[in-house]
Amino acid sequence: MRGVKFFGFTVAVFVALFFAGSLSVSAQQSGGAETPPLNLTISPSPMMLTAKPGQSLKTDIRIKNNGPTEEKLTVTLLKFKADGDTGSPQLMDPGPRDEYFKWVTFSKSEFVAESKIWTNTTMTINVPKSAAFGYYFAAVISRSDNGAPAKGNSGVRGGIATMVLLNVDAPGATRTSEIVEFSADREMYEFLPATFNIKLKNSGNVHVAPVGNIFIKKGDEAIATLAFNSANGNILPESSRTFTTGWEEGFPAYELVASGNGTSRSLQWNFDQMENLRFGKYTARLVTVYDDGKQDVPLESVVEFWVVPWRILAVGLVLALLMLAGLWLVIRTIWRIAKGSGHRKEYSRKHQVNTANNNPEESRSRPQYNNNKPVAHESQQSIQLEQDRRQTDPGTAPNLVVSQPTPHTPLSPVSHDVTQIPSAPPLPRTTRTTTTRSYRPAMHPEHRHDVRRTAKPHNQKGDKK
Repeated sequence: MRGVKFFGFTVAVFVALFFAGSLSVSAQQSGGAETPPLNLTISPSPMMLTAKPGQSLKTDIRIKNNGPTEEKLTVTLLKFKADGDTGSPQLMDPGPRDEYFKWVTFSKSEFVAESKIWTNTTMTINVPKSAAFGYYFAAVISRSDNGAPAKGNSGVRGGIATMVLLNVDAPGATRTSEIVEFSADREMYEFLPATFNIKLKNSGNVHVAPVGNIFIKKGDEAIATLAFNSANGNILPESSRTFTTGWEEGFPAYELVASGNGTSRSLQWNFDQMENLRFGKYTARLVTVYDDGKQDVPLESVVEFWVVPWRILAVGLVLALLMLAGLWLVIRTIWRIAKGSGHRKEYSRKHQVNTANNNPEESRSRPQYNNNKPVAHESQQSIQLEQDRRQTDPGTAPNLVVSQPTPHTPLSPVSHDVTQIPSAPPLPRTTRTTTTRSYRPAMHPEHRHDVRRTAKPHNQKGDKK
């Protein structure tokens, strides 16, 4: 390896301050010569201690050498404070007023760490009776032959550090926190993730570690619950810290992917998450609590934001318009076909009427239709009425003589003396209502002789001319 290289000290120290558990990092000597990396695991990290004035504390620091060879290590102390609103520790040398560094001693300030073996050193803190409130320092493990590790804004070079937060429980201790800002990084998103920034301030004289949740709702429907400061990050006295929490459950969603120049955002279409398509107005409600030494104190804040996947909506709108246009064309085609059929039927009916008015004889000889059923002609109707009358009352006879008498009707005994009356021509359609008036009441058989008397004989002998 060439030059001065950093082996993740910035991340290591940041995690050491605000994350519980063990910490494993690599370190390398500063300088131009190549040296094997220093690979150590330190526990616990960070160290949260509480003591009474005049009390003595002892705690073990465990170090594991993960390298292939043994390492000669040394333990030193540095002061730290929060770096701006990020909460990252800023390491620095102790000042003349930092008397608390004299309270701390180690059972082994220098020791040899065997490869793959855990090594313990005991840290003892003798708290004076005049001590009160919070004290913050870092225990740094580095190679003994490298000298003191170099300080940085948020880490060390050539060593690894674990942060010690000592709280001396004395009268007058105050733990007061407040929400300075709770906001989303945008007012409107096309796709998730949505990032929330929570800025809290500690105005007391003892560090606090607020925890809580962010509840996301759409109207009255609960959508998601996000954890806030699940790692128990601390806020040092008289300082502020900004926490960041993201909501990533969406379809589709942007994700960080590795690229040639580092990382970039890429829109991922995971169709297993289609039910998480987000659209509309959402409300994020922050609920956090901190311990003021007596009880948990809640803090709340609300922010609203929109998720509008305009590209998906645009595609859906275009498809909807195409479907509506196709449906309109189908309805229009069916309406035109139906309208054309109606025009043809109306034209045929009018043509029949005009033909009947111009040629009544042809119209009467042509079958008439009503509701697609043939209608009998007037003369046919007269014959049918006469037949029906004779069937119901054989003794009656109409006074109207039709052109085609019924073949089976018996002739009158004196019918050979009666001059046959010719049939009347058919009436035009305009006098259809008068056809029923041509029928007169049937004559009683007793009055038939009157007809025979008035009838003139056909040149009988002995008649007077």
